Amino acid sequence: MKLRFLVFLALPFIIFSSCSESSTSSLKSENGFYQIEVTEAAGSRVWKNLKGEIDTLESYLKTPVNMGEFPVSPMDSLNDRTFIKAFILNNNDKVGEVMEVYPVAVLKMLDGERSIPFMLVVPKDADKRLVDVRSLYELQKKCYACKSIMEEWVSNLPSQKELVFFGWENEQRAERLLDEYSEAR
Repeated sequence: MKLRFLVFLALPFIIFSSCSESSTSSLKSENGFYQIEVTEAAGSRVWKNLKGEIDTLESYLKTPVNMGEFPVSPMDSLNDRTFIKAFILNNNDKVGEVMEVYPVAVLKMLDGERSIPFMLVVPKDADKRLVDVRSLYELQKKCYACKSIMEEWVSNLPSQKELVFFGWENEQRAERLLDEYSEAR
């Protein structure tokens, strides 16, 4: 009887522990790939902005593609955030799904004097990609319009007027940046 009672008491902890692993807490998967959690579906009117606040995009364009978050440690340039936002160039995946990805580029945003990274990634699984690219150079060649749409969308968010877009960095810089932020974890 005591054993059943102890199992009953431990059950919520076991369930909570297994549920908390469904969202990503590690930057890399067991296979060594970067992993990201899908947080907003393409076409959404609600998203968590770069400051971590919930925004409703009532009088603005819906999110152009799925969006996600990389878990990272807060650093000065991230203003105490524990994530890096990213555009995910993939076919529709469910919000909450964690997927393995390749970083393709970094949109460099400026908030006052601080640089805020905004990633662009593609799924590891080529069948799930909207555009089959693995580098900024390939993105510019195969889908320049994609690059322009993302620049414009982020640059003109109504609630982020203090943010200024100031350029792109390639996939090597994207990986270095993610690794730098993860090492601080």
